[in-house]
Amino acid sequence: MSNVSAESSLCADVGCVVKAYLREGEALQELGRHGDALAALATGLGQDRTNSALFQGLVEAALRSPLKDKLEPTFKQLEKFGLKSSPFVIIAVIGQELVAAGHFSAAVSILEAALKVGTCSLKLRGSVFSALSSALWGLGRLEKAIYHMQQDLAVAKNMGK
Repeated sequence: MSNVSAESSLCADVGCVVKAYLREGEALQELGRHGDALAALATGLGQDRTNSALFQGLVEAALRSPLKDKLEPTFKQLEKFGLKSSPFVIIAVIGQELVAAGHFSAAVSILEAALKVGTCSLKLRGSVFSALSSALWGLGRLEKAIYHMQQDLAVAKNMGK
């Protein structure tokens, strides 16, 4: 995300940074780099979790990506449970689908953004730690993967499992 970092250093306000993430996401999607586009948008949400333009951009980008067939039914289920408007849940679901598809690098960025957005649910937080450790393991970043496995274990212990 170095392009966003460079552009954001020139920005004096958050709105400018948000626009940079949106532009980067759109550009990467046009280049067919869907995982990177989703990562850019999720990273932006990690910095401003209440930004509706970034959230809507992320959902739209996900539904235009090769993950559409997997994500569309999941998003419909989330809507039934009233969770489709939760940035944490949407980011986590996208990240987990990227892990399942073997797109580990983008998944790591997205899942780390989910943790920055945060949630009160220990169960959801634990699922993100689990997916993040799998993605890191897939990238060969074993120490960091083990750290997140330990975080997942700590969450499970707190839940009484």
